[in-house]
Amino acid sequence: MNDTTASAPRTRLGRSRWGGGAAALVLGALLIALVLAGSMGALYAWLGESGGGRLRFAVMAAVTLPIGLALGWALLVDRSSVRGAAERPEESVESAWYQQAAEGTMRDMLITLGLGAAAFSITGLQVDSGMLLAGAVTLMMLSFLARYQLAKRADA
Repeated sequence: MNDTTASAPRTRLGRSRWGGGAAALVLGALLIALVLAGSMGALYAWLGESGGGRLRFAVMAAVTLPIGLALGWALLVDRSSVRGAAERPEESVESAWYQQAAEGTMRDMLITLGLGAAAFSITGLQVDSGMLLAGAVTLMMLSFLARYQLAKRADA
């Protein structure tokens, strides 16, 4: 198999995985970002209260445009063309730390949610489901962060 991209120089932005240079990559990512930002802005303007729809559209589109640009770049970029990118990220030490943290977080959440379900069932306590889920997500993120840092420190 002839791999023409292996000898091409790596750049800061990289190249599109479907061909073309950095300009094609940026244009493709920008197109994805505009569609995403426009859709989110229109949805937010449509779902909001009457009046001020243009302002809601503009604010939501402006907020989601950078996120859409990053998402578009991540979807379109050929990783092997980015300067400084790991050749095989799945074999990196960061990947191993991530795997250890994810496994530990899964155990933590399984135990916490199981004990919480038992406690709520026994006591009959009623709580707001939104706040309960927000607390669970926060706990999960904190557990992952702590376990990732511990795995990183253990290897250092």
